[in-house]
Amino acid sequence: DVSFLGDDLLLVNTRFSCLARLSRDYSFAPLWKPKFVSDLVPEDRCHLNGVVVREGRAKYVSALGTTDTAGGWREDKASGGVLIDVETDQIVCRGLCMPHSPRWYDNRLWVLNSGTGELMLVDPSSGKTTAVCGLPGYLRGLCFVGQFALVGLSKIREKHIFGGLPIQQQEKLRCGVAVIDLRVGRL
Repeated sequence: DVSFLGDDLLLVNTRFSCLARLSRDYSFAPLWKPKFVSDLVPEDRCHLNGVVVREGRAKYVSALGTTDTAGGWREDKASGGVLIDVETDQIVCRGLCMPHSPRWYDNRLWVLNSGTGELMLVDPSSGKTTAVCGLPGYLRGLCFVGQFALVGLSKIREKHIFGGLPIQQQEKLRCGVAVIDLRVGRL
């Protein structure tokens, strides 16, 4: 995930488990890492993958786990996903299935629960989640246009990494872009 912070580009560096910006001297300059990650090493320790910028600051991130070992998130990929408040370092939501593409829109926190194929709303104060719409694919990429959410759908591409997820129980997974009417929560 990438987002602008003013004129600066904010990057989610999944391999190094941190938020970063580009650097003239190095591949990147780290800005923040989850408190459970002990070191900035290229080991994809928690699979940090998405960021919400709110009021000009990084506010929330999504990660597939809270582990501090190389690829450790893979052990509990079906329910180890979290949303983290960057400013407080607190986990605001647990138990997600491969969360992706968190976004702040219409004064609400949205996230794709990719491994279940659901577009979800999250209450950051309670951690409560509400499924808005189920979709027939593994979800990646979310944006909003007026009353519509646009969501990227794909099939499961690597069964050894993405196998064992609830979304695989659906008969036909699709690739494409889904458009959800947010007024009624339907495709």
